[in-house]
Amino acid sequence: MDEACDEEGYREFSVLGAAATVYRGALTLEDSPRNNDFWLKDLGTFYEKMSRKGYDREYHARLVSFVYRENNAEDLDRKMEHALQETEKIMLPVLDKAVSPETCLEYLWMMDLIEPAVLEYDESLGKFGESQSEDGLLLVQTDNHDDFRKLSQKLVKRDMQRTGRDYEGLLYERENRRLDIVSQREEIYATPEIYKKALAELGRRKKENQKFLRFCMQNI
Repeated sequence: MDEACDEEGYREFSVLGAAATVYRGALTLEDSPRNNDFWLKDLGTFYEKMSRKGYDREYHARLVSFVYRENNAEDLDRKMEHALQETEKIMLPVLDKAVSPETCLEYLWMMDLIEPAVLEYDESLGKFGESQSEDGLLLVQTDNHDDFRKLSQKLVKRDMQRTGRDYEGLLYERENRRLDIVSQREEIYATPEIYKKALAELGRRKKENQKFLRFCMQNI
């Protein structure tokens, strides 16, 4: 994706990627990358969220976008080669593991793409939530009953390393989010009518997204 560049005589681009299932709200691939940035994430975000060996702020900044000299094909080639190398090192190993609804669910947690609001059924709207992320119903699709305590602790430690914030503050935020998601998921399981609507919504999404993907494949 082209990015704004403040330096005269230069341009810059970013590399975006994501894992998704047919159970997300919509596979809006016909939109521009910028209009998909609520689920397509850049290399810097992949590094920030998935780093296992320490967080380097300067390295992260270099991954967010790649700057090249305007109208200079050689410089652009070099930067694209560099971007490809970083993509193969940072992004692709993550996406290679997200190969099922269950492993994709873990990916969504690590990338902070599961929002509590997507699990709430709004009677007035006749649908689940209004959030663009719309991945929370994957919990229901996978018949998930985890309390996510261990994962929440893992994310707190990751966030401490990245932000330098204190443990208690991050734990409080993570716990509130975890409890909201778990309680709303359990409400769906405990209410037969809402659970039935959740399964129907998941079926509708799968059908519509598969139809869209077939259309995309036919037009490649």
